[in-house]
Amino acid sequence: MDARFLRGTLSDRSSKCGKPNCHCACGVAHGSVHLVDSHAGNLRQTCVPKTSQDLVRQAVAEYREIQRLMSEVSELEWKRLLANKKG
Repeated sequence: MDARFLRGTLSDRSSKCGKPNCHCACGVAHGSVHLVDSHAGNLRQTCVPKTSQDLVRQAVAEYREIQRLMSEVSELEWKRLLANKKG
């Protein structure tokens, strides 16, 4: 599988459609997953189809791991820069 990266937050949502004979009228709401992100100062969101949810969850996790690793590398560079200033 190709590596995929998505910045955003997954939001699990539930709703009732309002149809009186639907199973959601008895308390079992319809569930959906939305990918939410801020882009160019605007909130954007999209409903993720059930067939894509695992792939999108993995892509969001991969993006977060890349961010974590980049922060770790940046911290090492800060330490190197500060050490070179002293010596």
